[in-house]
Amino acid sequence: MKISILVYLVGLCVAHSLNQNKAYTTANDYLDIQAVMSDPEEVKWYMDCFVGRRECEPFSASYQANMPEAIPTLCKKCNEPQKRMWKIFITRLYNEYPGEYLAFQQKYDPKNQYMDGFIKAVSDVD
Repeated sequence: MKISILVYLVGLCVAHSLNQNKAYTTANDYLDIQAVMSDPEEVKWYMDCFVGRRECEPFSASYQANMPEAIPTLCKKCNEPQKRMWKIFITRLYNEYPGEYLAFQQKYDPKNQYMDGFIKAVSDVD
């Protein structure tokens, strides 16, 4: 009996550990984010989903679903392609679309507690 409880607890710990290290699931980790960010209409279309100005279709929703966790955890579960996309997205949003950046920040970091650390975390990728 004690061994079966021990095996069960070890199994739970292993399952929890594997789940903690799992990367986010998105529709496409290799989306051409440079092309998206170069098109103001497309930026607005994505941002309308990301900040709740429109209902998200499945493709955009796959990215939006990770945002509430990714920002305060400094992209801890992001894989390298996701970090590269975040780096381009957040940098270009800040520099080229400041109004959209503010809307994004208000939605996901209204107290401005995480954004600087998040930007640093995703900026450390090539």
